Amino acid sequence: MYINSQTHFSFKYDTLSPEELIMECIENGIHKIALTDIQSTAAYIEIFRFLKNEYAHYPLKIIPGIEFRNQKQLIYIGIARTNLGFEELNAFLSYYNRNDLPLQSRPRFTDNVAVIYLMHTAPENLRTNEFIGVKPEELNRLRYQHHKFNKEKLLALETVTFKNKTGFNMHRLLRAIQQNQLLSRLDKSLQAQTSEFMKTKEVLTQHY
Repeated sequence: MYINSQTHFSFKYDTLSPEELIMECIENGIHKIALTDIQSTAAYIEIFRFLKNEYAHYPLKIIPGIEFRNQKQLIYIGIARTNLGFEELNAFLSYYNRNDLPLQSRPRFTDNVAVIYLMHTAPENLRTNEFIGVKPEELNRLRYQHHKFNKEKLLALETVTFKNKTGFNMHRLLRAIQQNQLLSRLDKSLQAQTSEFMKTKEVLTQHY
């Protein structure tokens, strides 16, 4: 399961349309994803409409969520476990947007929401609904620091941002526009990894 799949409703960041994300799942044999656009849930109506009207034959389960960012950096991902969890995520995001407040570094969601932190931002004592996402490039680090983490709390954090190299180049242009910066001077910390495209289950298994 991909726990961080996104569409172009992650404005000025991701490049896949909702329909293209579905097609990527079909082409790679993926049957379950969490749809976690950045600070947004705007894609859900469109992606579920496509599934119902155009791709009802394909058994794809989409779980709603949100990627939360502060100062342009990912701080955690929230994934709804129930309809109440989806409502909770939207209410949380709306409150902070409406009041123009910085997001909490550690939100207190109920068990209706699973919270996924990065390895370097995760709190020491995780609650029952809190987990740690491990990116492919962090596996070597994990190999040497595995004693610091409860293995039951670790999740494979593969992100889907674009389809291919063309999509990556488009992503970089969007980031430069958002930052009002020359493309040649765009800081790499503001860009996605070149590997953030969908892969088959077999490839993911090899990675992890």
